[in-house]
Amino acid sequence: MGYFSQGESELVITDVIGPGPNAKHTTTAFSPDLEFQHAEIARCYQQSNRLHTYVADWHTHPDGPPALSNKDKRVLMKIARCADARLPKPAMVLLAGGFDHWNLGSFQLIPSRLPGCARLRPVRTKIIEQESIS
Repeated sequence: MGYFSQGESELVITDVIGPGPNAKHTTTAFSPDLEFQHAEIARCYQQSNRLHTYVADWHTHPDGPPALSNKDKRVLMKIARCADARLPKPAMVLLAGGFDHWNLGSFQLIPSRLPGCARLRPVRTKIIEQESIS
C-alpha cells in the first residue's frame, strides 16, 4: 500500500500486507489468502482517508537476484488488466538474497498500446515505517 511521488518516479510504501493465514507457500510458487489481503487493503485504504492505495505486489527471491521472473512479469500484466485493482501501471517489489544480505528491487510495468509491448522500468522505492505492518 502506498502511492507514487516525484511524477511516478518514486514508489512510497506506507503499509506492507502479508500473505495471510491461509496462504500456500512452496519453493517455486505462492498462493495468497485473497480474502485476508482484500480485507487488509480495504482497511489500510480507509485508515489513510483513501490516500494510500494498492500499488504493488511484493515477494522474496531467496538465494536469487532482485530481477523479475517471467512468472512475475505475467502477474504484473494480469494486475494491469484487472479492473478491480484500478492499477494500470502496477509495481512489484522483490527482496532477494538471503540470511545476512538482502537486496531490494522494484519495477513498474509501463503498458503499451501495442499488444505484448509493455516494458518494465526500475522504480526508486521509499519505505515509510508504520506502527504496525500487517
